[in-house]
Amino acid sequence: MKDDYQVILDGAGFGKKIIPIPATPAIWILRILEFFKLSPLYKWAHKTAAKDSFVSIEKAEQKPGLFKIF
Repeated sequence: MKDDYQVILDGAGFGKKIIPIPATPAIWILRILEFFKLSPLYKWAHKTAAKDSFVSIEKAEQKPGLFKIF
């Protein structure tokens, strides 16, 4: 995930570097922020942020006109 965001920062020209922190402390910090209604993320986002996830687009591909084929 770090590399993905670093590419975005580099492309935007910010000149900053991502500083990684371990997932467990980051998730606990987000949970505390959520408790005080200060979290910048939805609750599901910090529960799943450290895990890879995939989304199937098969149903969307079957809907006519949703995807245009060039």
